[in-house]
Amino acid sequence: MSKNRIIAVVVLGLLVVGAQALAQAPAGPTIPAHYIQDQITSVALAGNVLGDPATRPLLVYLPPSYAQEPQRRYPTIYFLHGFGGDQTNFLGWGIDIVSLATDLRAAGKMGEVIMVFPNAKNAYGGSWFARNPLTGDYRTYLAKELVTYIDTKYRTIADPNHRAISGYSMGGYGALSLAIEYPDVYGAVAACSPVSDMQASSDVPPAPGEREPNIVDWIAANHPKEGPYKNAAGAIQDLVYGWAAAWTPNLSKPPYFVDLPVKFPEMTAIPAVYQKWVDADLIRQIKRDGANLAKTPILVVIGRGPTTISAEVVGRTLVAALYEKALSFTYVATPGDHISDARIKVSTALEFLYPHIAAPVDAK
Repeated sequence: MSKNRIIAVVVLGLLVVGAQALAQAPAGPTIPAHYIQDQITSVALAGNVLGDPATRPLLVYLPPSYAQEPQRRYPTIYFLHGFGGDQTNFLGWGIDIVSLATDLRAAGKMGEVIMVFPNAKNAYGGSWFARNPLTGDYRTYLAKELVTYIDTKYRTIADPNHRAISGYSMGGYGALSLAIEYPDVYGAVAACSPVSDMQASSDVPPAPGEREPNIVDWIAANHPKEGPYKNAAGAIQDLVYGWAAAWTPNLSKPPYFVDLPVKFPEMTAIPAVYQKWVDADLIRQIKRDGANLAKTPILVVIGRGPTTISAEVVGRTLVAALYEKALSFTYVATPGDHISDARIKVSTALEFLYPHIAAPVDAK
């Protein structure tokens, strides 16, 4: 096995192990009193074949002056969680996003905002923000129903110039993907460690003459049988099946209703299925529709330090795709890995987003 393929296996392997560990962790953190625990019932998610609930919890953080200044309206940032997580993710991982925002305000680097944390988890651990009958329509749920709900119930500045989206890992993928499809909804985007490329599993380019390892290689090496992984409680928590439910659902194929890009037991690729996965990744979305982001401030923040907890996902091809589309963007390399410097990445996202959504409309 080549050095590049070994790295590819380690990167994706640690991503899955990290996600499964988070999914098997004890019940989520206690919700601090400064969050509103809210919920929304989504028409777009109703009736999904997986049977996931259409009523979803969410957390809303209102800034300190919200109760004292009843006429004031605020910009809004939506934060999307990672695979295996839920709306409480930005309370864990050592992030404490409210503490980060408080520190940035004290340093004069950020003003007051409303922050919204939706739930995008499904029966396989994460929805990947898909739109299909199997999972339901997470894109309409998040970009239309949720935004309308928040703008109606809370005192937001209800226009895209004062609304941003961010996310971590799976959520970083979702933030960029939704910003591409809905440039009229989100005025700025910050993607933290976004999962982005199904054709390149490593940040080490292949040696001359070698093929770039891809997701099919990893599945063949690490998914020995056709069947999802389950956590200690017996619930399915499988990154591969999450991707398949999002990108290659098959309602005529119970009990999991998906097509995988690998044929079992031969462990060979199924090109038609694999191509659909590739078409759904961020690289191909940017190549097709990246021009939609021409007026959108973009941040990509990815760990580039040594691996201490979980190897970082591939980033070089995402940056190249943004360059190739001639998009203006900010790229920040942080000193840790996929999880260890989560606090730095989220702080960087907050500091980046605030000036763009706080600016007067005529200044953008």
